[in-house]
Amino acid sequence: MVDWNNTSGNYSLIKEILGVPLGKITCLAEDKDGQVWIGTEEHGLFMLGLDKTAKRLSVEKENEINGNKINTIFCDKSGIVWIGVATNGIDQLIPGKRFNRFSQNRNLPNTLSNNIVRCFIEDKDKNIWIATQGGGINIFNRESQQFLSLTRKNVPGIPFDFIRYMVKEDDETALIGTEKGMCRIKMSSHNTTPINFISVSGETLPPPYIEQIIPYQNGSWLI
Repeated sequence: MVDWNNTSGNYSLIKEILGVPLGKITCLAEDKDGQVWIGTEEHGLFMLGLDKTAKRLSVEKENEINGNKINTIFCDKSGIVWIGVATNGIDQLIPGKRFNRFSQNRNLPNTLSNNIVRCFIEDKDKNIWIATQGGGINIFNRESQQFLSLTRKNVPGIPFDFIRYMVKEDDETALIGTEKGMCRIKMSSHNTTPINFISVSGETLPPPYIEQIIPYQNGSWLI
């Protein structure tokens, strides 16, 4: 990991934290207090504070994360940290409290529809949208503590239930990237609009595998 000073242009290379090698870094996130959360492929989750204090969360420690492979991290507006852990579902870290865990349970309604979580976004009503690998989109309601699942069965406009990435365009709409194409979704009504890809010669391209969607400039996106 590179610690870059944007003012001076100086940087330093961070290969380990608390004596533990970082190895492959899978994701980064910053919380509302400016703390940086670092997810790794094999060594769990690290947190770096503004004062350079560090903390490691790992499966080896009791009452901490549910796996050392971190798929994704999201820090919501209230300060809660959401962690997609390997094939083990979601760990939810509420500041000052222990972890809550959410995973698929086929015997209970309104649980997580798939345990492989790829990313999170938050809508204007503070619901958490969750991209899963095979279970479509899940929407977590904070009040009921339950999940609503959006798949091709109930929202046919979703191109595929293997969701790789989601990003908000504004408070009303989000872009959904899947392994078989992309769509735009109204976050309140769940109405979708397909997004088609055309070559420079004007030919319609087959639905692409979407790995990530990054805002660029002038309303355009890097995909």
